[in-house]
Order: sequence, then C-alpha cells, then structure tokens
Amino acid sequence: MQSDKIASPAERSQAPAAKKGSKKATTKKAPVAESNPEIEKTTAQKEAVKAPKKAPAKKAATKAATKAATKAATKTKTATATKAAAKKTTKSTTTSKAAGKLKIRFEIFFSTKFGEALLISGAHPALGAEATIDAPVMQYINDQKWAINLELDKSSIKDGQLSYTYLLRYDDGALTLSAPYQLNIPTGATSITVRDSWNAPGFENNALLTDAQQAFAIEAGTKKVASSPKKKFNHRFIIKAPALEAGKAICLIGQDPQLGGWDPAKAVLLENQANGNWQVDLSLKLSEENTAYKYGIYDLATSQLESYETGENRILQTDNAGSALLIQQDGFIRTN
Repeated sequence: MQSDKIASPAERSQAPAAKKGSKKATTKKAPVAESNPEIEKTTAQKEAVKAPKKAPAKKAATKAATKAATKAATKTKTATATKAAAKKTTKSTTTSKAAGKLKIRFEIFFSTKFGEALLISGAHPALGAEATIDAPVMQYINDQKWAINLELDKSSIKDGQLSYTYLLRYDDGALTLSAPYQLNIPTGATSITVRDSWNAPGFENNALLTDAQQAFAIEAGTKKVASSPKKKFNHRFIIKAPALEAGKAICLIGQDPQLGGWDPAKAVLLENQANGNWQVDLSLKLSEENTAYKYGIYDLATSQLESYETGENRILQTDNAGSALLIQQDGFIRTN
C-alpha cells in the first residue's frame, strides 16, 4: 500500500494554480438598506434643532438696525400724533374761550319821578327780542341813574354789535322810547360797563345823523383824524358831532393829568367814526374821586384847541362797577 506523500513546505509553495472551472470561494456581502427621503429629512431637522447654526454677524446687525429704525419711526409717529392732538385741544379751548360769556352792565343817566321806571329793549333775546312786553326792567340806583346787569353768550351777538333802546314807563303803563343806540363790542372784551346819556328821538341833532348829511360833511372836506390805537385800554369815550365844520376835529380835555390837566396844548384828539361819532380809547389809572372833563373843537390847521363845548363840566365816575372796560357814550357835543 502506497503511503501518502507529504509535501514539503517548498513544494507547497510551488503548487499549481487552480484549474478553470473549479469552484471559487464566495464571500457574502451584508445587505444594504434602501434610503428613505422622509426619514433623512426628519433626521436632518432633528439635528438642526439640536445644533442650530448661528446667523452671520452681518445679518444679525442688519436685523438689529431694522428693529431700531422701526422703533424710532413708531416713536416719532406717536409723538407727532400726540402733538397734533394737543394742538387741536388748545385750538378748541381757545375757540371755546373766545366764544364764552360777556358780562355787560348798562347805566343810563336819567331823572325819573315816583312810579316811573326805565326798561331796555333790543333785538337780542336778553333784551326782549324787540317785544316791549318782555323788555327787562332796570334797577333804580338814585334820582339820576338806572342800571341793569346782563350776561350774554358772545356767539349770540351778531357781528359784535348790540342795538338797543331805552323805554320810559309811566305810572299808568304808557311808554316813551329813546332814540336807538348801537354798541360796538371790542374784540376780547369779557366785562363791560356802558354809560349812556338819554337821547330823545325828537332831538334835532338826530336828523344830522342820516347818511345824506354824513356824506355832505365828508364832501365838505372833513378830515379823518386817527388817534394812536391802544392795544390795552380800560376807557372808551364816544361823542356825536355830525355837524362839525371841515378842518375841525373833536378833542377831550379834563382835570386829571392823563386828560391834559386842563392844558389846551395837551388835549387828546378823538378819531371820527361812522355816523358822526368820534371815539378815543385810553388806558387810565384814575384816583378814587370822580374827575371833571369836557369835549372841545380842535382846529387841524393851527393844531390848537379852538373852543370848549358849552354847559357844565362832565363828570367821569371812576367806579367801573367791577368791569374791566368802561364805555362812556356821552351823546352829542354841546355847541349852544
């Protein structure tokens, strides 16, 4: 029996290559899992949450600047709206104040008998709306004066003017009317005392107040005299002189140094208005005592006081009855 020959190491190294057709040894590969897009997306999102990427510094700065600009714009817009609202409120308050109340006191110098009374009538509702039966009765002050205090809405005074008439009521109820009066209320006035002199409707000087007579006076060469306007004043003097000659003016002179101290060179010129009225506004600080004064005729050509009005001195009562403004309506200048 032939024994198997054991190949030496050298012989083993020279062993022939395997024949074609011989079966090769195969190595099994591990199965590869198929990719799932949804799973990969979810995983990526989770990873992003776990480790968010930081925005670039430039992008963060731009975002901060935009936020600051938006905040500043909002603040400016709010401030502008607040300012506009405040301005509107101020305007509303100013308008309300301008259209507020006017306290007005009418005083009339007139001597009455026992049983007689004075009333005041006008188109304004507070004056009876032209109905004499509704005209308010004035208060008796003394033998020479009657007065009444009223409070009116400024908005109810048309064009800043009040037209009115005084009524003398006799003890039997009969009435006598005065000539009509017209009051121009100064802008901004809140409290006024008006002092009138009785103007009888039959007084001949009233006929000179017609438009025709006034036009004639202007054509005759009556020069308009303008006094220095007073921004603030507490006295307004008004006198009628419809038949004044051309080249003449009305002046005021009185006892108090502020009224010239009876010095003709210091007479105060008045300004001519419509319908033969002459007017001057003064800011006076008078003593507690009443002061005397008169009107005069002033020559514009010579700049001198030509003559005083006739009659006794007029008396200015320094008590304004608590009003900020006294309007002294002295009727007609006395020339005879």
